[in-house]
Amino acid sequence: MSNTLRDAVVVVAGAGGGAGDAVVRRLVSCGATVVMADRTEEHLASLEAATGGAAHGYAVDLLDES
Repeated sequence: MSNTLRDAVVVVAGAGGGAGDAVVRRLVSCGATVVMADRTEEHLASLEAATGGAAHGYAVDLLDES
C-alpha cells in the first residue's frame, strides 16, 4: 500500500468489531498511526500485535457518561 496517510493519526471507535478491524488494518497499510477504542481489551491487544505497533488500543466505553 502507499503511504498516503504517513504522519497522520486516526482514531477508530469500535475497532474491535469486524468492520473496525478492517478499517484499522487499511489505515495502517496506508501509513497512519491508529488510536483504537473499544469496550473489549482482548481484541485490541491482538490487533496491536498484528499491526506491528502502528495501532494503539484503549479499552473504553464511549457511551458511559460517568
